[in-house]
Amino acid sequence: MGNRLLQKLKEVYPLALGFLGKRVYADRFLELLAKFPTQRDLQRAAPRKLVEWLRKLRRVVDDPPADPQQDPRVLALRQAQPLVTDEAVLRHGRLAVKSLVTQLRQLNETIAEYDREIATLVEQHPDAKLFASFEGAGQALVPRLVAAFGTDRQRYASAADLQQLSGIAPVQLRSGKSCVVKMRRACPKFLRQTFHEFAKCSLASCPWAQAYHAMLRHKGHGFHSALRALAYKWIRILFRCWQTRQPYDDARYLRQLQLKQSPLLPFLQPDTPDPQD
Repeated sequence: MGNRLLQKLKEVYPLALGFLGKRVYADRFLELLAKFPTQRDLQRAAPRKLVEWLRKLRRVVDDPPADPQQDPRVLALRQAQPLVTDEAVLRHGRLAVKSLVTQLRQLNETIAEYDREIATLVEQHPDAKLFASFEGAGQALVPRLVAAFGTDRQRYASAADLQQLSGIAPVQLRSGKSCVVKMRRACPKFLRQTFHEFAKCSLASCPWAQAYHAMLRHKGHGFHSALRALAYKWIRILFRCWQTRQPYDDARYLRQLQLKQSPLLPFLQPDTPDPQD
C-alpha cells in the first residue's frame, strides 16, 4: 500500500512528497494527506495552517517571517504548477489517495494494537528477562528471541540444530575434490533475519562482538558475512543461557576470552573496561 500511495502521489500530487520525511506510513504525513488529498486542497489552505505543517519538516537556518503569507516556502507552494490538469485524472487521484491513506492509518492502528498485545505477553513470559539481559536485545528483539527459542528445552538437541534451522550456519556443497561453502537458503527467512538483526544490534554495545566483527572484516569477510558469523557465535551463547536459565553476563564472557587468550583480543577497543575491574 505504501508503494502504491507513493506512485499515485508521483503521478498526480508530487507537491506532497516535500512533506514525506523518511516514511510514507508516518502518522504526520498521512494526517496531512487526509486533510489535503490534492495539490489544489493544499494550495487553498490558510497560510498559518501551511506554516504549521512546514515546521514539521527538516530544520531551516532562518526563522520563518512573522507574517505567514510572506514565508518563502508558503509562496513556493502557492506558485507550484500542477503536474496534471485533466479533471478526470485528478478526481481519480483524489479518491485513490484518500482510500490508500485510510487503509494505511487503519494498518498503523492494527500494528500498534499488535505491539501492545506482544508487550503484555512478553512481560508475562518466564524467559523475557533472560533474553533482555543480552547486549543488543531491546523492545523489538526480545519478543522475537523469545519466539525463536520457545519454552520447550527439549526442542533442540544442541545449538547446531538452531543454527542450521535458522539458516545462520552455512552449508557445504561437495563434489569430488571440490568443496564450496555457501549461505544456507532453505530456512525460515524471518528466523534468520531475527538472529542477523540481533547480531547487528549487539555491535552498538557489546565490545567483544565489535571486536569479532572487526576481526572477520580484517580477514576479508563482507559486512553481512561477518554478521552471520557473529550471529552463529551468539546462538551458541543464547542456547547455553536458555538451557541453564542463567542471564547473560558480558563481563564474565570477556574474562573467559582473556583467560583463553582469544585471537579477537587485539581487536578490542582501547576504552573497553577491564573485565577484572
